[in-house]
Formats: sequence, structure tokens, C-alpha cells
Amino acid sequence: MNERKELLVSEDGYIQIDDWHPTLFENGLPVAFEELRVRLDDQKGMIFEFQREVNGLLVRLQDNQYELVFGQDSRHEILVISTTISSEHNMAACEGVLAKSPMIINFESEVESSSGIVLNLNPKFIRRPIELKTPHSVITITPNYRSSDDYSSAVKQKKQIIEVGTYEIVPTKTKYCLEDLLADNALLWGFLRFVSGSHVGLGSWVAYQKNGQLAAIQPEFQRFDILQSNQNWASFHRFDEIEILFALYQTACERQEQKLIVNRAFELYRTATAARNFANLETGVILGQTALELLVDYTLTAFAGWSNDLNNQTKGFHNKLSASAAFIGYQGDLLEHAESVKQAFNKQNKSQLSDFQILTMTRNELTHAKPKVSLKGLELVQVWEASMFLVELHLFFILGYRGKMNDRRRIGGWIGETIEVPLGPNC
Repeated sequence: MNERKELLVSEDGYIQIDDWHPTLFENGLPVAFEELRVRLDDQKGMIFEFQREVNGLLVRLQDNQYELVFGQDSRHEILVISTTISSEHNMAACEGVLAKSPMIINFESEVESSSGIVLNLNPKFIRRPIELKTPHSVITITPNYRSSDDYSSAVKQKKQIIEVGTYEIVPTKTKYCLEDLLADNALLWGFLRFVSGSHVGLGSWVAYQKNGQLAAIQPEFQRFDILQSNQNWASFHRFDEIEILFALYQTACERQEQKLIVNRAFELYRTATAARNFANLETGVILGQTALELLVDYTLTAFAGWSNDLNNQTKGFHNKLSASAAFIGYQGDLLEHAESVKQAFNKQNKSQLSDFQILTMTRNELTHAKPKVSLKGLELVQVWEASMFLVELHLFFILGYRGKMNDRRRIGGWIGETIEVPLGPNC
């Protein structure tokens, strides 16, 4: 599907809204208005332009409360940002923006198909069309031609947004409705956070009824992270197991408690990446270990049989982390590529510390006003990579994924090798 044609955006940037059937409310009462136009602005999002009669009254239109209603009573509060009053014609030209976005307009509850735009997903994850199945639909992600070259160029130019592909949702059940569509959108959006380590933007999108008429539309983009080029567990040249992992993710989310844990961990995983890129390394390390604390506590109590009392009584997070890593079957040398980090802590403490102690102590040192050990930038990156590596392993354990991954810890100027997920056979 051609998303630009589907979204009905004119060359001048205005959206064709013939089918929206708008009604304007001012302070809770319907008012007459003329010539509603909607355009997309890179900074402000959707801008609504309309004119209304003022009858010669001296009023501050920007102080009034406005709502626009579309379709099946889709109500959207509008903040008027400018007004120009023509005393000659007793008309006021108003411009407004959404108080809350993105805006979804629902025309008909039943949906036959939907299509939209994928933003800022690194094309190395979608070198071919990807077909993902949900209980209600089939989602197909298709990369744009040349998206890989365009993405690399956009990163170098420090652009914040790029369209890298499209996605289409085709229902597999009867009476597929907008609620199902939003649930599938959320499922896809959440899953791609873990695959990419960032907020991938989904939208704009449109949905159609069986007769080809609009069922719903979201003209704006959802929130997204700006372009980044970090390597993570999925950063290898042929990632062919995304369909398998998506199925495992859905199975893991069938239990409500586990669904909350997994999605919170996905979000912390993404936030740690964003902080490392756009805030500072220290914040990235702290957030990465916050994700670890969440996953370790859940692993020990939900899978390893620890009681809440035992979990609460165990002092020192490094002891929990060590127990959890042993339970999921990880036996590797966590900081094998970070010898200078080990030496700094062992020298300060005059003893041989475990890798788990070093990770925890690094986080603690970062929160102290006078740290005893101060790591350099590259060393902090090594600690962050090791923490995120453990986050990935715990999530793979919970999801039941034992396929291939990239060892993200090898950061000496080259990408890490592709390995089997290093979890024990008893897991």
C-alpha cells in the first residue's frame, strides 16, 4: 500500500478531511465555523485552521475551551495558539494544536485492513519483509528500497527521523475492530523496543472497512527515539529468528504479571540505551542495572523458588545477581573484555572481586559524591555493555529464546561475534 496516498496528504502539506465530518465545540456548546483545514508541522504536529464568526464581540478566543469532534464521537481538545480578527468581516481566523496526541479518529468499529509507516527502525533488522502473527492478525513489515543507505546517511547528518518502511495488518478473525487493531499496534511497538533498543515510531496509519471507506486514521506519528547506531543483541548480518521471538514474546505475555515485568524491562532497556546516547554514560549504567534488579527479583521468585522473605533478606544486589545468573545457566566471564575495570576495583579493594560485585559497585560509585573508583569513558561503556548483556540474557530466559544473538560486549572497534544464547541446558 502507498501510505502517502492512503493518508490523503496533499502536496502543500494539508490533509484531505472530506470524510472527517467535524463539529466544533466552544466551552461545551457547538458553534458554527468555516473552512477547517489541517496541516502537518514537523515541530508542532497537526495544526488546525478554522474561521468563525465573532459578531463584533470583543472576546479573547484563545482563552476559550475548544473541542473538535470527528467520526463516531472522537473528541479532541484543541489549544488555540493564535487568532486574527477581521473587524470588517466579523470573522476570526484561528490556529490550534492538539492538547493530547497522537489523534486517532474512529469512523467505524469494524476493520478490514490497516497500513502505516515505520520510523527509525534500523534497517539491518528488516533486510527482508517480516511476517509476524498475532492471535487476531498477520503483521507484515516491509523495508523501503535503499532504506539502509538512507538510514546511514541520516545518522551521519544527525537527522532525528526517517521513514524506513511500511507495515500492514490483515485480520485473521471475523469482526476485527479498532480495539483489536490498537492492541496489535501496541504489541508490535512494544516488541520492537527490545529488538532495536529504541522507541520505533509506528504511524501515520489508516484502517479501512470492507467497502473501502475509512474505518480509522491516525495522521500523526507516535513518539519515537531519534536515530541511533548502537549495536545490541540483534545486531548481526542475518537476523532470521524475529518471527520465532515474536511468538515467544506473545506466549510470555499471556500471564499478566509476567507481561508487566517483560514490558517494564523492555522500556528500561530502551531508556538505558537512550540515556547512554543522549544523556550520559553514568545514567545509562544506572538504568541498565535498574532493569537488572527488576529481572533478577522476578527470576528468583517466579522461577528459582525463592520466597519473598529470602529475596528481601539477601543483602547485596551482587549476591542476588550471582544467584540469578547461575540459575539461568550463564557461566561465562562477564567482564572478559574489560580488564582495566577489574584491575581498578581489585586494586582499590585489595582483593579479587567477582564480576557481579564490580557491576554493582560501579553503580554505587556513580551515586556517591566522592567515589573511590572513577572509571574512564571507555570503561563505563564496558560496564554498561556487560549490564545490558545480562538484561538480554534474563529476558531470553523468561521468553524461552535460545537462538542466535550478538555478543555486544566486544567493543574494540568491531562488532561482537554471533553466538548461541549462552544459557544452561536446564533452562
